[in-house]
Amino acid sequence: MYAHGQSLIILLAEDEAIIALALEEALIAAGYTVGARLASASAALAWLEYHRPDGAIVDIVLRDGVCAGLIGELMARGIPTLLYSGVNHIPVAFRELALVAKPAALDDVIHALDRLMQAHVNGRQSLNGVSHLAPALASSRAM
Repeated sequence: MYAHGQSLIILLAEDEAIIALALEEALIAAGYTVGARLASASAALAWLEYHRPDGAIVDIVLRDGVCAGLIGELMARGIPTLLYSGVNHIPVAFRELALVAKPAALDDVIHALDRLMQAHVNGRQSLNGVSHLAPALASSRAM
């Protein structure tokens, strides 16, 4: 099995400060390096101009709104991206990404990231089995 983190650099895009801080601590405890903890898509896109993370955890809605541009950029660069969000509707373009629905235990987020990074390392295009959906999100995702 894939070892936690292995010093992989993670971009954390989360606008709720308490969640961001707790998640950053959990990532570090699991062996990941948090390259940046940012609350807006514009700040994350600016950071990406000079950095390349190994993976990303992104809330779909940040301080500057729905972050379709950020998620699209991460996908275009081939950066494994875990959506960690409480939105009820996932945009069609992002439904194939791994998702952990808020609220969720931090261990669940770390476990999903571990599985996502392992799938990426193994070169799998499909991330079936990575998502951890709340029932409401699962039904909205099927639309």
